[in-house]
Amino acid sequence: MWYERRSKMSSQISQSEEDWYYEFFNEFTGDVTTKQDLVNLPKEKIYFITFNYDRSVENYLFLSFKNSFSLTDKETKELINKHFTFYHVYGKVLNLDWESEELAAPYKNRAALSFLDRANKQINLIYNERRIEDHIQDMIKNNNTLIFLGFGFAKANLDFLNLRELLSSTHKIHASGFGLHDSRIINIKSFLQRGIVGIKDHNIQIEPKFNSLQLLRRYIF
Repeated sequence: MWYERRSKMSSQISQSEEDWYYEFFNEFTGDVTTKQDLVNLPKEKIYFITFNYDRSVENYLFLSFKNSFSLTDKETKELINKHFTFYHVYGKVLNLDWESEELAAPYKNRAALSFLDRANKQINLIYNERRIEDHIQDMIKNNNTLIFLGFGFAKANLDFLNLRELLSSTHKIHASGFGLHDSRIINIKSFLQRGIVGIKDHNIQIEPKFNSLQLLRRYIF
C-alpha cells in the first residue's frame, strides 16, 4: 500500500516507454470513442495472472473506462468483469472499493494499522505442495497464447503455475526477459518442454532486450 500511494498516473510519466497500461488501454479500445461503441470491444476475455499484491492494473482500467466513456461505477464494474479477469497468485492487499464491500479500500488509501491488519488476511503463503487453483490451470491450458510481462521465471513460480504440465504443442509464449542471459533462457525453455507433447522450442519467445511495453508492441499491438 506504501507503493500504491506513491505510484504515478499516466499523466505523470514523462517517458511513454515506461507505461504499458496506457498503451494497452488505447489498443484495447481501438476506434471506440463513445459509450454506445463499447459493444464493439474485443469479445475474447483477457486474463491477468499477477504475482504482485497491488491493485494497479484493475484500478487503472476501471478509471480509464469510467472517465473515458462517462460510465457509472456499476456500468464500469460490469464492463471490467465482462472483458477481464484478475487473479492474484499470492493474494492482494485489499479489494478495491468497487470490487467488493468486504476487506475493501480505495486505491492509494491511507489505511490505519488496524485496517492493514485486516488486509494482511488477504495475503497467501505458498508451500511446495500447493498448486494454482484448478480453474486458473484450465484457463492457462485452454488459451494458446500466453504473455509474460516482467516475469523472472523463478522455479518456485513456474512450479506453482504448473506450466510444465499445462503447456501443449499448440501453446505460444511471448515473454519479456530483460537482462536474462542466453544460458538462462536456454534453461527456462528446457524446463518448460516435455517431449513431443509439450510446447515447442520455437514457440517460446523470450526477449532479453525487451521491457513489457516493447514486448507488447512486438507481438500484440
